[in-house]
Amino acid sequence: IPDLAVAPICIIIGLLMVQNITKIDFSNYVDGISAFLTIILIPFTSDIVTGMGFGFIAYPLLKIASGNIREVKPALYFIAILFIMSFFFTVLY
Repeated sequence: IPDLAVAPICIIIGLLMVQNITKIDFSNYVDGISAFLTIILIPFTSDIVTGMGFGFIAYPLLKIASGNIREVKPALYFIAILFIMSFFFTVLY
């Protein structure tokens, strides 16, 4: 599929994603910072997976730092560890 055909679809998907920013609770710092990192790092890294990965890593780390360790499900810790390993092995190779 040529890039000319994919670009309009990516723009439409981006607009649909931006509509949900108003639903993020930025008064809660843990949610706000992890969402902000995800939103900012997707365009800066030019990779959706990398931006989402940093959000998945930041959320449990911020919960731990704020003392709310039990609010995060074990599956999210597992996903964060997988992203950390993925980033680590990407840098090595």
